[in-house]
Amino acid sequence: MEETKLLDESSQKLKAILDAIGEGIIIIDTDLKIVWVNPIIERLAGPLDDLKGQYCYKAYQKRDIPCEDCPTIKTFETGKVERTGQHAYDHQGNIRYFEFTSAPIFDQHGRITSVVELAVDLTEKIELEQKLKETRDRLQAIFDSISDGISVIDKNYQILRVNREILNMFNKRGFSDPIGKKCFVEYYNSDEPCDNCPGKKAMEEGRSYRITKIWQGSEKGRVALDISAFPIKDENGDVIQVIEYIRDITHMVR
Repeated sequence: MEETKLLDESSQKLKAILDAIGEGIIIIDTDLKIVWVNPIIERLAGPLDDLKGQYCYKAYQKRDIPCEDCPTIKTFETGKVERTGQHAYDHQGNIRYFEFTSAPIFDQHGRITSVVELAVDLTEKIELEQKLKETRDRLQAIFDSISDGISVIDKNYQILRVNREILNMFNKRGFSDPIGKKCFVEYYNSDEPCDNCPGKKAMEEGRSYRITKIWQGSEKGRVALDISAFPIKDENGDVIQVIEYIRDITHMVR
């Protein structure tokens, strides 16, 4: 009697712990049927009474057969913790993205009786990453549509971003050529920063700076460049990067 009471108390404590965890938890049996879910999963997929006894792949992925790369199946096969990313549907039919981590539950004989899955909802993170990528792609498209060269450099004169006109202007084959290199090396074939460098001035003084530079281009001969540098500041007002806007004004000078 006392032993039964202790087991009931232990079960209640374990359930309380699982309910309190901020990620989804699912227990699945050897037939891939749902045994138990915590409140996080209930809020996403529906109440336990509706989910219990359903095949996990049918309840979450709306499939008639188990998922490819299923971590639960792998755990039953290997007896080890397995992890994978998969999509699932909530009870409203919206697609969501999860990282599933499966761990085995053994009986007293060392046999796997079920698997517990930890489901981490990555939907907001993935959607944010997709939006950021779309924003970066739009910015790059805007960069590339500008007929003058644009280059972003840091305090160490390292090139962080360029538009396509920079590649044309300095005879570069692709974006990988200048990115990560020193601007004075890649653009002007120099071993040290340029005299009266507008980027350095903008970095040091925190304001825009402009010069005209005569440069001996490798294929175009002598060219006149109008270079404007604009500081990029962080939330504390410190300059962290500089945008250089470079115009070829050779025809105007001539």
